[in-house]
Amino acid sequence: RGFMAPGARKNIAMALGTGSRKSPGNPAQKAAACLGRLHLCRGGEVLAADLSPENRAWLSAAYPGLPLRRAEPESLRAAILDRHETALRDEAVNGLGRRLPALSARRVVTRGQAIVFALLGGLLLAAFILWPLASLRALLLLLSAALVASGLFRALLAWIGAAAPAPTPPLPRQGLPRYTVLVPMYREAAVLPALVEALKALDYPQGLLDIKLVLEADDDATIAAAQACGGGFEIVRVPPHGPRTKPKAANYALQFARGEYLVIYDAEDRPEPDQLLKAVAAFRAGPRTLACVQARLNFYNADHNWLTRMFALDYALWFDMLLPGLDRIGMPMPLGGTSNHFRTAILRDIGGWDAFNVTEDADIGIRLAQLGYRVSMIASTTYEEAPIAPGAWLRQRSRWLKGYMQTWLVHMRHPLRLLRRAGLGGFLA
Repeated sequence: RGFMAPGARKNIAMALGTGSRKSPGNPAQKAAACLGRLHLCRGGEVLAADLSPENRAWLSAAYPGLPLRRAEPESLRAAILDRHETALRDEAVNGLGRRLPALSARRVVTRGQAIVFALLGGLLLAAFILWPLASLRALLLLLSAALVASGLFRALLAWIGAAAPAPTPPLPRQGLPRYTVLVPMYREAAVLPALVEALKALDYPQGLLDIKLVLEADDDATIAAAQACGGGFEIVRVPPHGPRTKPKAANYALQFARGEYLVIYDAEDRPEPDQLLKAVAAFRAGPRTLACVQARLNFYNADHNWLTRMFALDYALWFDMLLPGLDRIGMPMPLGGTSNHFRTAILRDIGGWDAFNVTEDADIGIRLAQLGYRVSMIASTTYEEAPIAPGAWLRQRSRWLKGYMQTWLVHMRHPLRLLRRAGLGGFLA
């Protein structure tokens, strides 16, 4: 079920429009709960992939009197998929919208928002017809004030974020938990060898890594390349149902995650080897309301050309100064698209990623704040590939801006509710 932060139960109930949280009732949610333990009842016995003492005690209490027998995880996953594949697909697409419809971007602009925007547009048009010069001056004054306020706020965050960081907690070496690593990919067979080497370089016990390459079921080339790379990871085939988006694929794979913590990487990512250890140390040193830690991002091809150098400067400002500034003053933080480390139980509790938001990372950071949880930064860097051509950069940046607008519209559906949950500072930020 996962730990719930103070106020999170109330916030989730408010978002659902109910007075209490109900336990999973549909087949997908039951299957997802099952997958965490990978057990199955069949003919008077319980099949389990993990018969550790902890799981034996849990299963014996859940199914008293039934004998326990070990089965291969692959066979259990196949059995669950055979029984619940349709429900699992539906959960990946519609799970958030079903549980927290007010926080889903399936419908970006609500009827109430459309009416407000239409009224504001009508008033603005009428003002320009009746008082053209005065209206233009007022509009320019308003936009200038917003620009100055935004610039001053960013300067303040950069000043706060540039201060000496808090010392990193000692890296744990004993009693480490299982860690799930999700890598959604689509038509990226060429980068697989480098990706596998980067994952093998992680300074974490291999027996505790639950690495999943999340591939589209019809991406035959990437699946073949992954199979040719050997073992050490699991291939999760995402069925072609609903939007073909990274968050939908991540949601589908989340239902198979076995780790206490979970991180999501992109195919070209090269995380620093001790990043998982630093994340575990941060979670253990922080409060139980700390739901996610974000690693810094930068580029390994920053010196390729002028565009990549400018992009590297942009990332350095964002991940080394602005986000740490938000962290230190306790404001809601839009996550980066990769190297987000989560408590898996909390990630499931809040409905996973939004399959319909093109910046699902930014959305989930704000949603965590809405539901009473914290996000923080860790002093570790993941290196990725910067776009080297203006067209690729423009498409990427346009998608980010579109997603930020989606996220703002979703979380401003109920401004007073957001103000109560995030506080005045968080609301203005």
